[in-house]
Amino acid sequence: MQANAGTVLFYDDFVFATDTWGDALAASSHTVTTVSSDAAFVTAIGGSTFDLVVTQFDSSSHGTAATALSAHVTGGGKAIFSHWLTEGDSAFEVTQFATNKGTLTLGDFDAGLSGSVQVLTNPTYGTCSRSFTAGAGTTTAATFEDGKAGIVVGMAGVPS
Repeated sequence: MQANAGTVLFYDDFVFATDTWGDALAASSHTVTTVSSDAAFVTAIGGSTFDLVVTQFDSSSHGTAATALSAHVTGGGKAIFSHWLTEGDSAFEVTQFATNKGTLTLGDFDAGLSGSVQVLTNPTYGTCSRSFTAGAGTTTAATFEDGKAGIVVGMAGVPS
C-alpha cells in the first residue's frame, strides 16, 4: 500500500541519527510542514487541514499534543502515530498488550523493504516497541512474534 497524501504535518520530538521519517518525507512529493514542539504541533493541527499527520514521539509524555492528535483522528483525520507511552492509544482503537518485541512481520506495508519480516533492535530504551490488541473496526497490517498487532490501520484506512 502507498499513501498518497498531498499535505503532511510531521512532528518528531527528538531526532536520532537513525531516524528516517524526516528523510523519507523530504524525499517524497508531499508538501511537508515540520514542527518541533507540542505548542507548535497543537497550533498547526488546529489551524490547518492536513491530508496526513505523522508523529514520532521518542522522548517524553506529550499530553497536549496527544490530545490534539486524538481529536484530529476522532474527527476523521488520518495519522501515523508512534509513541512509547499509551497516551493517544484509545483514538487509534488499540490497547497495549506487551513491550519490547523484536520481530515484526509485515502484511501490506513491505513494498521497498528487504523482506516482510523485520528484526527490531533496542538502542537502550526502556520501551522500544509495543504490541497491541486491535479494536473492532481496525485491520492488523503487521504482527509481532506474540501474535499481536504491531501496525494497525483503523477507521478509514490508508489515505488516498
